[in-house]
Amino acid sequence: MPDIAKTPGPLDGIRVLDFSMFLAGPYAGRLLADHGAEVIKIEPDGGETMRGGHPIVAGRSRYFAQLNCGKKSIVLDLKSEEGKAAARRLVATSDVVLENFRPGVMDRLGLGYVALCEIRPDLVYCAISGYGPTGPNAGRPAFAPIVHAHSGHDLAVFDYAKVLDRPPRNRGTAADILASTHAFGAIAAALFRRERTGAGERIDVTLMTSIHNLLFYEIQAAQAKQDIPPLVYAPVRAADGFLMVTPISDANFRALARAVGRDDWLADERFNTVSRRWPHWDAMLAELETWTVLHSAEEGERIILAAGCPCTRYRTVEAAIHDPDLLAQGGVVEMEDAGGRYLIANSPMRYASATVAPRRWVAELGAHQDEVFRGR
Repeated sequence: MPDIAKTPGPLDGIRVLDFSMFLAGPYAGRLLADHGAEVIKIEPDGGETMRGGHPIVAGRSRYFAQLNCGKKSIVLDLKSEEGKAAARRLVATSDVVLENFRPGVMDRLGLGYVALCEIRPDLVYCAISGYGPTGPNAGRPAFAPIVHAHSGHDLAVFDYAKVLDRPPRNRGTAADILASTHAFGAIAAALFRRERTGAGERIDVTLMTSIHNLLFYEIQAAQAKQDIPPLVYAPVRAADGFLMVTPISDANFRALARAVGRDDWLADERFNTVSRRWPHWDAMLAELETWTVLHSAEEGERIILAAGCPCTRYRTVEAAIHDPDLLAQGGVVEMEDAGGRYLIANSPMRYASATVAPRRWVAELGAHQDEVFRGR
């Protein structure tokens, strides 16, 4: 590909007021900032809770940094008339409002969609919540682990392990990240529509619906019972670790059979077509493990990959983020603050002609107060 001069991000010139906190919401604001928007993070006295989120190095939260880099920071007391008036002044020159309070909170503050549209009729307003603004669960408090359990996700997914008598401990944040990415996409779509029609929009994104969009098979299986068990991807043991091997297509399967010296599999009616392999998946993995257990994870990965079957050894996050390929592709970028240099995950989107990436700074609490309110 020829070199192309980079232009500012596609959201350059868009101003976002980010009232969100924790994870669902802040990541959407981070993606908007990565795409060139001016994102103003509105924080309470003392700062947003996650400024104290571990790991903390030299008094700086790296968790907070990864979610909020490139955002400007101001402090407003939204319970005071002065704070609410200041927020309303900012709305007049803003394109997007992003919030993840429980439904009704912004309305009670006089900062809900209807009130703000009187100030900025073409405003794009995005609210992220656990269950949405209406219905019997609207007022329920929700973080990702609550939604994972309440949605059916945890029992559906963890049941595949077949060795647990209770759901395992975990740190899953899938609902938060999915809600944030869906919010980012919806905001971008609404801004595009505004360019064409001049109309603003009210957007609601829920953690519950977001997590259900991970359960395509499970939702259908819950309604159409089948005798054939689900295909469950499972690790196979190597001499010094584990491998994930996925001979999904027939070509993948033939490649795996060649790699591990099991040409007899090609005539085995349990395995040699996709439809037959599915109900006998566990049996196939058990036979595969008689080969993988004799090899190191690295050797097994190399041999199976070379033959043309998808395969990887299990790695730690520490190993993965220092992978030469990930570094070469820009999958992580380096930040630096008082605690030293460290890596954060890059935006997964790449543009040939636009600069889309994390801005490599994290604002101190209230650092942009004077700049944002100058002349307002």
